[in-house]
Amino acid sequence: MSEEKLLEEIERLKMELEKLKEKVLAKEAEKVKIRIVEEERPAKLEKRAEEISDIGRWIIDEIREAIREQIDTVSEGLKERVVLVDTLDPLEIENDLKILASKERLYILKLLFREGKYFTELEEHTGLNPSPLTFHLSKLIEGGFVSQEKTRGRYLITTKGRVALMLLGYLYQFMRRISER
Repeated sequence: MSEEKLLEEIERLKMELEKLKEKVLAKEAEKVKIRIVEEERPAKLEKRAEEISDIGRWIIDEIREAIREQIDTVSEGLKERVVLVDTLDPLEIENDLKILASKERLYILKLLFREGKYFTELEEHTGLNPSPLTFHLSKLIEGGFVSQEKTRGRYLITTKGRVALMLLGYLYQFMRRISER
């Protein structure tokens, strides 16, 4: 949930809790009015007023606690984002993005996502000649996105390759949704 939506949700919760408090206080006030009509003794009325006041304080305390919890949640989210940004290594990211910034390499990763493929299968699917295909595969292997079986020579996507491809998929879907608005 985005920070903005979380803050909106906190405001909505505050309003709902305030309405709930008003309803509870109105119900208690109505009960007091009914008892006054029944000519309750003043001592009982005072006790009832204190009980109502205690309920009101309890509701306010509950609202404050709920708001504190929401603020803590937002703060934790902000801290996580700051840590995430602070730990970025621009050089490493640049190198990985250079490798991924190729339609041929992305297509190779997509082909390997479900299962490993041999060189000839990759040639067939990509339409690349052996030299360019070797070049792109070596870049993907060098970046840790693809590995090659030692015995059979089949190319496999690595965990890093899977994660990168899925993150790019999420980014692609997210950017499409934004541009459609």
